[in-house]
Amino acid sequence: MAGVCFGILQVWFSRQNKSINYLFGIIGIIISVYVLFHAKLYAEILLHLYYLVMSVYGWIYWKYSSDTIVPISRSTARDWQIVGFICVVGFLLFYFGLVHLTDSDVPLWDSFVSCTAWAGMWLLAKRKLEN
Repeated sequence: MAGVCFGILQVWFSRQNKSINYLFGIIGIIISVYVLFHAKLYAEILLHLYYLVMSVYGWIYWKYSSDTIVPISRSTARDWQIVGFICVVGFLLFYFGLVHLTDSDVPLWDSFVSCTAWAGMWLLAKRKLEN
């Protein structure tokens, strides 16, 4: 519940264009990683660690970059090829790793959810409408 509350606060501050939103996101991510570890959702942990890195990057970028705003656009055919690549390769890597290197209870679903979230995060970083 605490992780969800921090996530809601992050969205609320983000909507207000306040860079402090990243602090609340980082706290929510750390809480979520703890919960995910005990649920044996290891690919989700990797996803949340990626979110953590992107949150730190976003916070630094927001605080110290120029005021240039990249417009939101639609995905091109090339963008969809990259999304497909991320999904297929990510799924195979996550699934192989989870089956052979962990005691995951749900390697198929954990792999699927994680690889599509990685692809969605890529679209979000590129400011694509379809993310």
